[in-house]
Amino acid sequence: MEHTYKNPVIFADYSDPDVIRVGDTYFMTASSFHFTPGLPLLVSHDLVHWNLAGYAAKEIPFKKYAAPRHSKGIWAPSLRFHDGRFIITVAFPDEGVFVCESADFFGEWTPLRCVKKARGFIDPCPLWLENGKAYIVHAYAKSRIGFKSRLGIFEVNPRTLECIGDDRFIFIGDETQPTIEGPKIYKRGAFFYILAPAGGVKDGWQTVLRSFSLFGPYTEHIALSQGSSHINGPHQGALVESANGDWHFVHFQDRGVYGRVILTERAKWTENGLLLLGTGVDTGAETGEPEDEARATEVLSTAELRGISAVAASDDFAHGGLGLQWQWQANAVDADFVRRSENGIELKARHGGKVLWDIPNVVSEKIVYENFTAEIEMDFSHLQSGERAGALFLGGQYATAEVRNAGVGGFQLCFSQSATDSFDSERRTEKTVAVLPLSSDVTSIVFRLRFTSLPPNKEHVTLRTADSKCPSDAVCSLSATVGGTEFKSELPPFFCSGEQWTGGRIGFFAQGENGSVIVRRVSVTPFVADWQKETLSND
Repeated sequence: MEHTYKNPVIFADYSDPDVIRVGDTYFMTASSFHFTPGLPLLVSHDLVHWNLAGYAAKEIPFKKYAAPRHSKGIWAPSLRFHDGRFIITVAFPDEGVFVCESADFFGEWTPLRCVKKARGFIDPCPLWLENGKAYIVHAYAKSRIGFKSRLGIFEVNPRTLECIGDDRFIFIGDETQPTIEGPKIYKRGAFFYILAPAGGVKDGWQTVLRSFSLFGPYTEHIALSQGSSHINGPHQGALVESANGDWHFVHFQDRGVYGRVILTERAKWTENGLLLLGTGVDTGAETGEPEDEARATEVLSTAELRGISAVAASDDFAHGGLGLQWQWQANAVDADFVRRSENGIELKARHGGKVLWDIPNVVSEKIVYENFTAEIEMDFSHLQSGERAGALFLGGQYATAEVRNAGVGGFQLCFSQSATDSFDSERRTEKTVAVLPLSSDVTSIVFRLRFTSLPPNKEHVTLRTADSKCPSDAVCSLSATVGGTEFKSELPPFFCSGEQWTGGRIGFFAQGENGSVIVRRVSVTPFVADWQKETLSND
């Protein structure tokens, strides 16, 4: 029975997706930058409904990632299945190209190991040839190597993927394909195809390169661009074939504070080997546009998917630990930092005396709704003198609603915001904007974050859209309820951003030395913003 789906298929920040099919299951991984665990592992039976099943990388294999390294870490992985192994190839922009693998997608993965030390090599993708040789195609980061808009290749050991040859350019896109990156290489028939985004994340397009030779020269055509649609920058993803021969292209769209959400487009090969994407499948146009709604491929299996929904947000911690959606903002802290509690989880206070931007033990999850209210309930009775704990929105900046133990001054409810250091754009300072005393007989609190999208086409909006369907900015209002009384920050709502190549996140923390808090629940409830109600009533 034919059925349709609507884009985005995952409204969450799974940047730079790569997808393959093995048997009756589609498998996906994506960028995770400095958050751990990293390299998310997602599964689907229809390219529409996805579950998060785990992570391939427990940690980032460098001591410096014991503290957050914002915007660094794991960039644009590729996922392949070869010789009975799932293989993820990924780059660290400052350290080189790395690989991890597993015979079981849901099992243990080998630790990330370096196959080529290099600065500025990004977005690697391997290809094994029939003659037994193997290569990795990749892009370059100008911020590290001094140039961009080019694709390179080097030969690797076909078993270990360790580099055994010199790097060379196979495509230079300075004039026609600026900022070309994220290559995914495929062999089909007599041709080599490289699918690669160009033009930049927000306003770019998807390019398809084709050649009889792996080393070029390559012909080029733009297969997918925004055109008259409201879906900007449609690119960077994976080409995948279903069991019945349907083709699809899975890619992201940059939605500002919401991150890079995932869309699925139809794909089709012409008789002369041209790849059509999106609306081009029906119109025959060489350059298609992304679709809001399209015909879905067959359902490969009715078996239950492993893990949790890729857009899971609420958590009652019923299993005695953090749900799969939660990540730290650096390598994992002490093994006992989170422990089972009778009614939730116990979160120990650590890393006192620093701003939250610089400590690893901030627990956060992706935004999965355009508008939502998040409630985070805590018991702070075991918070020690000088310690603090609370809820936060985390993006390019952050805002908190928190409880502090002021010692002889008792507990206080505080609202804080960060600001960029005037001498260093990567540093943050904190300013407390409101302090309220709490009654000594109250030890339970519900933090509330109300996250509301802003309509496009306003002065503060940086994401270009063709109409009002795709908000990319939002404000977050923080409050707290104590003993039945709600307290709000007196400041205007906090303007949210996603400046660090990742979407905004919500989460919680406990900062200090010896105390702890009990996190009882996180409840996230979506709603429709007032401006969207007006838009819907006018349609």
